[in-house]
Amino acid sequence: MTEKNTRNFIYISMILFSMVMNTLAPLMTSIQERFSVSITISSSLPFISTFGTMISNFIGSFFIAQIGYKSFLTGAFIIEILGLVLFVTAINFPMIVLSVFLLGVATGATFMTLTSAFSHLDRKIQNFGFLNASFGIGGIIAPLLV
Repeated sequence: MTEKNTRNFIYISMILFSMVMNTLAPLMTSIQERFSVSITISSSLPFISTFGTMISNFIGSFFIAQIGYKSFLTGAFIIEILGLVLFVTAINFPMIVLSVFLLGVATGATFMTLTSAFSHLDRKIQNFGFLNASFGIGGIIAPLLV
């Protein structure tokens, strides 16, 4: 894969993972209604997602150099798919909690890996402004789709 293709893959991945993470807020009332949980209990979900992101960044910083970008990113994609399947098929609130945690883990791992890979590209094709904007683009698109 050329460096420009790698860069474009990173942008698209950032947008897609951002879309997944930014669908939680618009779905909060649906989660509250479907699982009969209070606002107080459901408000733990963003914290759990952020906690998953933090855990993956701490753990990932030790393992990313040992197993490589591709293996780590592949693992993050697998965790993301598992979290999405669990979220969609959840029959109770604890399953939602677990899925949101897994989605946070996958997002943290992906963003860390993609940012690291992006920083190793040729400086001529790096655009960290657009890399960060990719997260915002996903955040704009996600609520529209929900």
